[in-house]
Amino acid sequence: MIPFSLILIICGEMTPLAVLALGNAVTPFTCRVPAQIKKARVQRAARKRAALAAHQAQAQGSVTGPAPGSDAEFELLASEFAQPRWVERASAQEILQACAALGLVRTHTRPPALVSWLYRPRLRRFVEYLALDDELIRQGGGVPAMEAVEVRIAVEERGGVGVADGKEGWEAEREERRWLERWLERA
Repeated sequence: MIPFSLILIICGEMTPLAVLALGNAVTPFTCRVPAQIKKARVQRAARKRAALAAHQAQAQGSVTGPAPGSDAEFELLASEFAQPRWVERASAQEILQACAALGLVRTHTRPPALVSWLYRPRLRRFVEYLALDDELIRQGGGVPAMEAVEVRIAVEERGGVGVADGKEGWEAEREERRWLERWLERA
């Protein structure tokens, strides 16, 4: 990622054009407009669905992935992709699929040659981050103590993007809170 302040210094008044050209790669989360956040969320959900469908095809021969928010999807994310032991023994293709499902890469179809020195360490660090974040959430009072925006960010970081699809307002928040509580209970 290119630091936003560097873009601001170099581009000056042309920064909005640079942001349009480079998108979320340079825009801090707090500076994004709601339409930009929604578009990124939709793209991330599509990438996750594609990665999970590819994983299902490889593992079970099924051409469709688990439904967003389903128990099968949750188990795949929580019991496999977010486990350090799984990261160490997974194949190169599985690592790419996990990275795409968790939002660490844009596509699961990257060259497998990069997995051992780039993507596996990235996924390993991310799994460690999730374990630490889970512990900090528990210490901070758990899911009930979190704001709705914090819950949404936590759910999306754990691959739960799309959990509340089709729901709005408090219904979406309730679904995300339930999902995050399940995630924290599994450990």
